[in-house]
Amino acid sequence: MKLGKLPAQEDSRTLKLSTYDVDLPTPTKLFGFGGLYFDWGVLGNDQYGDCVWAGAAHETMLWNKVRGGTDVPMSTKNTLQDYADVTGFDPKNPGSDQGTYMLDALKYRKATGVRDAAGARHKIAAYVALEPGNFDQAIQATYVFGSIGIGFLVPDTIWEQWDNGEYWDVLDPNAAIDGGHYVPSVGSRNSAARITFITWGRRWQMTRRFYEKYVDEAWAMLSEEQIRADGTGIHGLDLEKLQADLAAI
Repeated sequence: MKLGKLPAQEDSRTLKLSTYDVDLPTPTKLFGFGGLYFDWGVLGNDQYGDCVWAGAAHETMLWNKVRGGTDVPMSTKNTLQDYADVTGFDPKNPGSDQGTYMLDALKYRKATGVRDAAGARHKIAAYVALEPGNFDQAIQATYVFGSIGIGFLVPDTIWEQWDNGEYWDVLDPNAAIDGGHYVPSVGSRNSAARITFITWGRRWQMTRRFYEKYVDEAWAMLSEEQIRADGTGIHGLDLEKLQADLAAI
């Protein structure tokens, strides 16, 4: 399995979720959409560092299934093509497989959109940053938006946990870091203690301790597929203000 999230970028223009008048209710203990698919698809992330793009594909699958009950198949070929379009990745050149900055992917997803298996594009309308390592905010945002994008540093202890079928926790606070990874959250089986996400085609969990220690960026995204017919956002989000702010920068 491969990693591929590059270090979090600092940008003073980044918009924060806390700026907007959005309802962040108290989540139930058990919630989410991880069971929508038994196999979410690895989408090339077992061979290449395209985790940011595999995660975008999984988010697209979730949003369409939840809002419209529509299955939107995603393909490895087109997921890797999005990776290539933004980063210059070429499967024939191993040296080009260097990963993706999440901000670069978010800008591409808003302007152009990721491709599904049929080649159709799926855009996001807006994106806002969450406070890195703020577990409660992440749980609330997942509850409101259905999914958030989580970027984190990967301690070398996760591989044993993965092989043993164990959720990711802090085993050694001084563990070596193997790189960065991106996953979409999909809910929680215990919202006070763990968050559920999709990685390498499977549903997995990380603990509050893991999230608070290793997450260096997280983003809430509003998909165009979530916007109502009247053009408004969800759960009280001031979409007009958000779009105006994005246009200004």
